[in-house]
Amino acid sequence: MFALRTPTKPRTSTTPDINLEKTSTVASGTQVPRESKVRKSIDQWEGTTAEEEERGKGKECKEYKSRTTEALAQRQSVSKHLSMSRNIKGEIKTAITEAVKKLYELVKETEAELKREELPINKTYNIDGNGNTRSTPQIDTEKLEEQIKRLEKENDRMEETSKQLKEDIKALNTQQGNSIVEEMKMELREYRREEEEREKRIEGKILTYAEAAAIKQRNTETNEDETNKTLNKRGQMHSIIIKSAGTETSEKLLERIRNTVDAKNTGLNVDKIRKVKDQKIVIGCTTTERLDKITDRLKTDSSYIVETAITKDPLVVLRDVIKAHTDEDVVSALKNQNRNLFKDLQEEDIRAAVKYRRRARNPHTENIILQVSPRVWKMLTEAKRAHIDLQRVSVQDQTPLIQCSRCLGYGHGRKYCKEADPTCSHCGGSHLKVDCPDHTVGVPPVCVNCRKANTGPNAHNAFDIECPVRKRWDMLARSPVAYC
Repeated sequence: MFALRTPTKPRTSTTPDINLEKTSTVASGTQVPRESKVRKSIDQWEGTTAEEEERGKGKECKEYKSRTTEALAQRQSVSKHLSMSRNIKGEIKTAITEAVKKLYELVKETEAELKREELPINKTYNIDGNGNTRSTPQIDTEKLEEQIKRLEKENDRMEETSKQLKEDIKALNTQQGNSIVEEMKMELREYRREEEEREKRIEGKILTYAEAAAIKQRNTETNEDETNKTLNKRGQMHSIIIKSAGTETSEKLLERIRNTVDAKNTGLNVDKIRKVKDQKIVIGCTTTERLDKITDRLKTDSSYIVETAITKDPLVVLRDVIKAHTDEDVVSALKNQNRNLFKDLQEEDIRAAVKYRRRARNPHTENIILQVSPRVWKMLTEAKRAHIDLQRVSVQDQTPLIQCSRCLGYGHGRKYCKEADPTCSHCGGSHLKVDCPDHTVGVPPVCVNCRKANTGPNAHNAFDIECPVRKRWDMLARSPVAYC
């Protein structure tokens, strides 16, 4: 009886060797490794890569015409190798591709810039011994010649400038240069003189109005040039007050006085004559002799009542004195601490009294106005400084003129002002200066007193000491004051 036998299986290794790769034979007899279906290990992968690099070293490097061409080839090579790789993520491949593309564009732009920066040249072509054509660069000679000519012109111009500078330097060492230096020195001296005068004006070294007016009166009397004489050589104004025994007006009284004195025929000189309140007339002379002669002629008529005007003592201001001092302390300190100023004066000539006080910028100090004798006034205004307790304060002449801070008029203070509304010192309106719209926008000031008096110029503040109206009032206020 026959039985069927099952065929035997081919004997194969139960544990395939994953480290060996089967090879196939080609017609040329060269064995080419076949792809294994088993995943390689990391060691096998790195070993294979190293072998491929060793095999690639033997190949010769390919030459390219330009850097752009070489960069393009390298870009394509990177793209090819990335497409062959299987275990790199898609995001990484995309990033590498973009980076290589950017590098290629940079190389391309750089080469284009280098070509633009090159000078235009003409190329001539030569054939070498092997029959190859070579290009020989040749620079454009016409443009080079133009540049050389331009440089020569600039060089000539620089030489001319250098010669001119040398001539100027020599001129400074000659008489012409010395004259220029002298002119500059004169200008500097003039400027320095103006600055000194300005400082003197600020410090009060220039004569005050009272001083100048007194010297002018003395000059009128003697007809001599005494502009450079000091204050102690000027005369005092002596005055008499005349009023009528009846009820006639000041105009009629003045007309009768003119007829009685008869200055045109008698030769008597009157320095000042003015009308005052209560229908009175004031006559002033710089000498008592002439005033006595005028008084004698007036007393011959019993219809005149003649009185001798009492002169007032001048005023000085002590600036920035500490408030703690009383009036008695200030007067005592002035006399005792400044004996060197009053050493040539008699005791009865040293008169001083506190008239009033004014606020200063420093809240702890104030300006004190003193009424002093004429000789004390002269010594203090010349010294310009005085010792008061532990201070050495500034001393200046003080005008007796009073200006109202409400209506800005003269002759009275705010306490006795009859106006209800304030007057702006900037524009003259019925408001304060802090509320003035013209002052806010920078409009020039207009003096209200000059505008009322119709005198010019009036483009100044109402408190300006150079105001023409203020000067006239100041002259009237100082007329009864004896400054010597």
